[in-house]
Amino acid sequence: MTKTHELAPRSLPLKLCIMGAASSPHVLARARVFDQLGHSVHLISPTSGPADNSLKVSYTSFGRGVVGKVKSLLTTYWILVRSDADLFHAHYAAEYGTWIVALMRKCPFVVTVMGGDVLFDEQGTQGHLGRWLTGFSLRRADLVTAKSHSLANRLMEMGVSKEKIKIVYWGVEPEIFSFSEEGRSKVREEWGVEEGQKVLYCPRMLQSLYNQHLLVEALPAILKEHSQTVLVLSTMGENEVYGQKVRGRVQELKLQSRVRFVSGVPREQMAGVYSAADLIIAIPSSDGMPQSTLESMACGRPVLMSNLERYKELFKHGESAWFCDLDAEKITDAVCHLLQDQEGTADMAKAGHETVWSCANFNNEARRVEEFYHKLVERKAE
Repeated sequence: MTKTHELAPRSLPLKLCIMGAASSPHVLARARVFDQLGHSVHLISPTSGPADNSLKVSYTSFGRGVVGKVKSLLTTYWILVRSDADLFHAHYAAEYGTWIVALMRKCPFVVTVMGGDVLFDEQGTQGHLGRWLTGFSLRRADLVTAKSHSLANRLMEMGVSKEKIKIVYWGVEPEIFSFSEEGRSKVREEWGVEEGQKVLYCPRMLQSLYNQHLLVEALPAILKEHSQTVLVLSTMGENEVYGQKVRGRVQELKLQSRVRFVSGVPREQMAGVYSAADLIIAIPSSDGMPQSTLESMACGRPVLMSNLERYKELFKHGESAWFCDLDAEKITDAVCHLLQDQEGTADMAKAGHETVWSCANFNNEARRVEEFYHKLVERKAE
């Protein structure tokens, strides 16, 4: 499929109220694209985020205490009462703003689920009230988008009618994510990677859900087969307790010279980070459809993933990605195979790249969502 780099307004502008965390690069990208398409966008965020002069943003965070939560709720409610938006779109179902829009019966109302907001049992999220409010909001919505058919099935289990659900992968921006030789060289130098060393990179948050400790456990055996290997772990979203556990294991196994802990970088610089790696490894215990995997593949990188069924609707084992169980020994075998079979791994990376651009081109997906918006607004006006 031809990549769509140019986005220009080509439909009547709408007033959009978008709810989501400004601290999330994915939410910001989804808000910005509709601003770029000529719509009036107001982002209501429960968290602070990077300065963005191109968007109108209202922050509703007043701390985690009871007083702060009450102020957040009242502020969000007051903003929504005064809003004259044509359409309301919440990115993340299990959030105050989403619940308030549903309770106020604002419409048209769109919800995009991310994974953890509906995979309650898998990820241990939400209490009884939060789960009820999330389910109520999803059933109340006029449209719900999901990044996989597995998530769509979960929505139907929660009582959302099939007719309201659309699969939207969102995907990646072609103008940002592509292989960069210059970025590869620069980032590898920053990481202290020597010529000829192979880099294994995990872009996921340093939290127990993402099982970075298993990568550390697997590394000694990997080094026996491929001695010039470096493991790079992102410290983005680090859980302090888990981060200390992983660092402690690195010291116990005397892997300090082979493991790098690196901070996150702005999304616009991530292509260079992905390009610096020879193999991307992302092995969460539970997940939706990971954005970092799509971004990695867009940059032409091979990806080793958890053996989750929901991934398999987009990717095929050994053809466009490599699936592996959550076991240090099996991770070792998978990594060694992928590093050894250079030709096969290169073919897999190429197929993954083609898969992303065939169904997860961000600009094309934004156009699809824009069409959904107009149909909902037109239906309301009838």
